[in-house]
Amino acid sequence: MARGKIVQSAGWIAILFECALGAWLALRIGIAWWTGVVLALLLGVILHGALTFLFRRSGQPRETYATLKKWLLWPAFILTLVSILAVLAVRVLTGWLLLALLPFLGLSLWSATIGLLLLGAALLVASDVYEWSRRDAREYAAIDYEQHKSENVRREFEEDLRELEKIETQQAQLPVSHANASSSPNGNNAVALARTLPLLLLAACLTWTTACTTGKGDVQSPPSQPGDPTANSNAPQSNGGTYFDIYVDASQSPSTTALRDVIRRLIDSLPRIVERWNVRRLTVFLFAQDGWNVEEKVHVDLPELRLPKVTNYDAGEFKGFRNVEEAQEQQTASDANVADTQARTTYRGEIHRLLATITEDALMPPPKSELEKGPPCTDVNGVLGRVGNSKSLPRIVLVISDGHETCQPTLNQIPDATENILVFALLPEGNKPGQRDFDLRKAQIAKAAPWIQVVPYFNDLDTAISEAKAKRASTQTPTNR
Repeated sequence: MARGKIVQSAGWIAILFECALGAWLALRIGIAWWTGVVLALLLGVILHGALTFLFRRSGQPRETYATLKKWLLWPAFILTLVSILAVLAVRVLTGWLLLALLPFLGLSLWSATIGLLLLGAALLVASDVYEWSRRDAREYAAIDYEQHKSENVRREFEEDLRELEKIETQQAQLPVSHANASSSPNGNNAVALARTLPLLLLAACLTWTTACTTGKGDVQSPPSQPGDPTANSNAPQSNGGTYFDIYVDASQSPSTTALRDVIRRLIDSLPRIVERWNVRRLTVFLFAQDGWNVEEKVHVDLPELRLPKVTNYDAGEFKGFRNVEEAQEQQTASDANVADTQARTTYRGEIHRLLATITEDALMPPPKSELEKGPPCTDVNGVLGRVGNSKSLPRIVLVISDGHETCQPTLNQIPDATENILVFALLPEGNKPGQRDFDLRKAQIAKAAPWIQVVPYFNDLDTAISEAKAKRASTQTPTNR
């Protein structure tokens, strides 16, 4: 009895553990905790009934328990133990190994729930086997006691019958005279009664014995002895890209030496500028007497820098574990660095190949000797007006000129109609003093268009673009924002 109670208690404890695990899993997947408890209890009851129906064989408790132990108890116990140990490993593993095993550990969590359900139901069925085998043993013991008692009574009557037979044999050997004396009617009746009475008693005894052995109802043939029953599509990220327009003064007014120097440094810094600002199209224009209608000298379509989107590892039911989150952050950062490096390496190789066609001679204006009508005037108003009215895509505009408007008397006020970033690399004009001429032209351009970043031609152009962007943000009106 004690063993049966212990097994039954162990089964209910397994079911309670399953209820707790079910409540935790329900919270993890975003449903009410009591849903997991109710499901665990219902599944436990269903499994208990189904396993009882499958494994119970009345009158064969040893065979039933052996089959249950071989095909259910041991497998369920091993599955539960291995699954729980795997789940506990989540608390001690770290780094890439934890993330690599995370799907298996999540599967182990669900296999632990199945193992606990099977183990609890199997233990309850084993407890039932103990119970009904003990009950059948008690019934069999009672029947066996009655059977032994009936056999003792039968033996006693059989002994009495033998004694009566001896008496009859002795009476048959008496003298004839005594037999005649005893042949009276009373004597004949006594002898007949003496002979019939033992037979009647024997018949009654046999009838009573049969009733005793079958009075307990239909009972299967019991065993010889009661015995002991225990024998994530990775879409790349895109930021739209930028157009980079370069306007080179071809009016022969700026210093040729300074112009060649700034073009050389521009070519050297182009890969860095293209990558930093994600330039998708590079266009170089030459302008002179008509800055509105300019000549396109170079046009290059560039690939867009696409940084692959790194997939975050799904922690599943283990979300919120500190070591899991740390491993996720480390692995995500590592994957992002690798993906970023590969993407930038490919991108840089492609832009270097495309920008290799842009040479110093290709950007320089034709020399004075090739001009048929002599040096033209410089239409700075036209160029700045063209830039101020360009509205297609976000643009970075670099104007390389001495800034001296010679086609019109003065610089006009330039409308700020777009969000374009404009850098004016100011060249010295011919043989004029550089510093004094730079200050004069810078003041004129700042008055006409305060949103333009004016820098000397020898400044770093990438830095000048950053300064122009900051200046553009600070001078934007609420309407343009």
